[in-house]
Amino acid sequence: MTRADAASTSTDGADASTRSGHDTPRRAFGFARLAGGRVVGLDLARFLALIGMMAAHVWNERLPEGGPTLALTLVQGRAAALFAVLAGIGVVLSMRRYLGGVDGSGRGSDGRPAARNRSAETASSSESFESSKSPGSFELFGAPRGMAPAIRALLARGAVVMAIGLTVGLVDSGIAIILVFYGASFWLTIPFLRLRAGALVGVAVLWAVVWPVVSFGIRTEWLTDTGFANPSWTNLGDPQFVPDLFVTGVYPVFTWIVYLLVGMAVGRLVLVARASVEQDGGRMLRRLALRLTLGGAAAAFAGWALSSLALGPLGGIDAIALTRGYTTGTQGRDLVETDLQGSGFGLVPLESPWWLASSLAHSGATLDVVLTAGTAVAVIGLCLFAGFAVRGVGAAVLAPVVAAGAAPLTIYCTHVFVEAATAAALPPDAWMIEDLMWLVSSPQLWLLHVAGALLIGLVLALLGRRGPLETAVTTLSRAAAAGLPRKRPGR
Repeated sequence: MTRADAASTSTDGADASTRSGHDTPRRAFGFARLAGGRVVGLDLARFLALIGMMAAHVWNERLPEGGPTLALTLVQGRAAALFAVLAGIGVVLSMRRYLGGVDGSGRGSDGRPAARNRSAETASSSESFESSKSPGSFELFGAPRGMAPAIRALLARGAVVMAIGLTVGLVDSGIAIILVFYGASFWLTIPFLRLRAGALVGVAVLWAVVWPVVSFGIRTEWLTDTGFANPSWTNLGDPQFVPDLFVTGVYPVFTWIVYLLVGMAVGRLVLVARASVEQDGGRMLRRLALRLTLGGAAAAFAGWALSSLALGPLGGIDAIALTRGYTTGTQGRDLVETDLQGSGFGLVPLESPWWLASSLAHSGATLDVVLTAGTAVAVIGLCLFAGFAVRGVGAAVLAPVVAAGAAPLTIYCTHVFVEAATAAALPPDAWMIEDLMWLVSSPQLWLLHVAGALLIGLVLALLGRRGPLETAVTTLSRAAAAGLPRKRPGR
């Protein structure tokens, strides 16, 4: 998953920014591409999201005694949210080649439409796109001509990622595959492609407040079934497929679009700060990293604190316990508090409206979204800071890490297939066998998956190549952006 494709935008974003000006010579295996450490910082954040999701998958249960691990408690809901926010950043970086503008919104600093990024469009004859002034150029859904290539690119990008997800979903891995939800989320960003950072944050906040309540009501009245099966080619025609995709699944698109909108706002700010690197030596970008770190941490704390207030002093836990038939004593409270340490698996529990005031991990409740989005933004800020320190020998040492972060889709799919193969090779009761239980859930197993990701990163860094799945998604989305060639008059 997810720079904009959980995977593919990592390279698109770098290419788009590089071609938009301020090129910097490549060094350290070709990964430290831009001044100020912006790309390095984002790739570091993607790598953290990758290994966080791996921990949630293979280091999630204490064996043999049972119960969640500390690692799961730390990354549950947060790693996937980090991917989604990075996906929103990737949307902005990759779409700038079509929309232009300092911040990738197609508008100048005065808010007026900016000139198209002609240098990017004409970088090569195979990547040239129709000008906004070309007579007869294709207008998709009545959108401005400058939007048409961006819309086609995002539609194709989402479709390709969904197709990969439907294929990976055929494998019995025991992992909730995010890719189909992820791909559909790209489509929902299309109406917001020209919004500035402030407007994007406003829409994200409004939707984070309104949608959980609407979802709660919809599921209470009509869609009580929850879909835990991975979307795949085999259940594509299931009547529950679309409701699961958008409302009742493990990563419902109508919930997760908030993370992409937040990421798009961050992406706008990063592009503006990046444009000043040559003038101020990266001072604006460093200030942005600090603002993201502090602002994200403040949002995360607010989400946690408000949830604690609502469920504790305001009586939320007691009210939930009451719906379960516990009127007095601590047993009911203890059970609810135990549940609060778990996961909502994408949805707010329906047993009580008080769950809407919780920050239950991976529930999509407003305060859960605030906490996890804030955590993601803070991590991105810290990684941008770290990017400034990646120079010389340090850059060479971190080359496999950054290259792995630049290939999240390839590594994510590899991780799923390896975990599926491991599970298939083990007996059903492996979690009870002392010599085998470490292959079910353990820090050793997690480290093996991390080592595999670093090995892939090392190979890609040495070869100076992108991941194969990232290359495929980028190639197909750019081909879609180019559109069908028009016949010349007289032919």
